[in-house]
Order: sequence, then C-alpha cells, then structure tokens
Amino acid sequence: MASNTSNNGCCSSCGQTSCNKLSCGCGDHSLSTPCNYTGQNCTEGTHEKCEEVYCEYCVANCDNKLEFEISATSSFIIEKGERLSATLQKLVQYLIAPACVTGNNSILNIQAGTTTSTSVQITWDALHVGNSATALQVRVKTITAAGWTNITPSLLTTATSYVITSLTPNTAYMFSIKGMGTTCTSAYIYHDTTP
Repeated sequence: MASNTSNNGCCSSCGQTSCNKLSCGCGDHSLSTPCNYTGQNCTEGTHEKCEEVYCEYCVANCDNKLEFEISATSSFIIEKGERLSATLQKLVQYLIAPACVTGNNSILNIQAGTTTSTSVQITWDALHVGNSATALQVRVKTITAAGWTNITPSLLTTATSYVITSLTPNTAYMFSIKGMGTTCTSAYIYHDTTP
C-alpha cells in the first residue's frame, strides 16, 4: 500500500492541490488535536486505506466514476475527484429535487472563502455541461431575515465564484446560488463576517 505524500498540506494520491492546512499542522485530515496521524508511511492494516484520510476539503472519489442507474434515461453519478462535500450536497439535493441532479442543473460544493468585516467570497463547482439554467443568481440573507436578497446583476452559468460586498461586520449570514430558469438552488451555507 502506497503512503500519502503531501503537496502544500494536501494529500496528492488523488490529485488534490488546494487544502486548508489546519493550525495543528496536520494538513491531510480534519482532526484538530491531538495530531498523531502524519499521513505518511501507513503500514498495512493500520488504516482502511491511506488514501481515505485527507483534510476535510480534499476527501474525494479516486475511482474513474461511480454511477447508479435510476431509470433507463437517468443516473446518479459521482465523478472522479468529486469532493465529499459536493457528493453529500448532490445526494441531499437528489432526495429533495431529483430532476436538478439528473437534469445536470445541480449547483454543488458551495463554500465560503475569503472573508472580511463587510465581504464574503462564495465559490461553487462549475455547472455540468447540458444544464438548462439561463443565469446564476447569488442570494444572501441574515439568519433572522424573512426572505432572500438577490445580488444583481445575475452571473453567467460558467461562473464559479462571487464576492458579496456591503455586508454588516460580525453578522451571521446565509448564502445560496439559484439557477435562473430552473427550480434548482444550491445548499444554504452559514458564514459570519469578521468583527
């Protein structure tokens, strides 16, 4: 069994190149403390698979593709390199709105990035080829707000990030992406601006 190697704090056995190295120094898994596992030189039998222990942002499918046939015309597919967070979002979205996933309209792996007191960068995976969205709509609201505020203008369907500005410092927000012309939305993520 091959041991994992590290690339800027990322496990490289599945091609990951962008992980968050945690403060404890264990860049290849999501444990905070204690950090006993180094991710290197796994011996046979000590872990199910060395390649399965990644930082939380880099748990990914290493097989070429996983496919579950739903009907003669649709399948539930997990692509090679697809992250665990995207897979979980896709699975839940399929349970709630199957047509969004089988129709290539799922908006997955939404995450908060660079954050200041008045702005938050939101990122998501590119829409699949064959999606029917006419545009993407970034939406934001405070936890206690009754409805969403749509950020204008809407974005091209090829967009994968947006920086939301004019936010209030030290405030809890919810963020979401909607596919215009469809009923499909991303998961809602919760993220706070800095003080």
